[in-house]
Amino acid sequence: MSKRKKRFLKLQSNPTNVSFEALQQVLADYGFAIESIKGSHYTFRAQIANKRWKLTIPYRKPVLPTYVKQAIAAIQEIQQAQVNPDDDDKSDDLNP
Repeated sequence: MSKRKKRFLKLQSNPTNVSFEALQQVLADYGFAIESIKGSHYTFRAQIANKRWKLTIPYRKPVLPTYVKQAIAAIQEIQQAQVNPDDDDKSDDLNP
């Protein structure tokens, strides 16, 4: 199992006690980068599989579980999009 996967599973198994740095590392693993910092709020953005993602997370130790769960949900959607990419052209190929 890769370090990337281990970090995500650790985050997923205990979203109540996550440091900001650990969450930032997991987000970076899945293609998110810091777009801006305004006060204590960090905005992470990614564009994966032709979809844009944006998460705003306040810097806090530990990070509130609500924000961790939002990040987990976004990562799960990204994983799903990478495993099952939408092919709109498939239906056209079936009906000549």
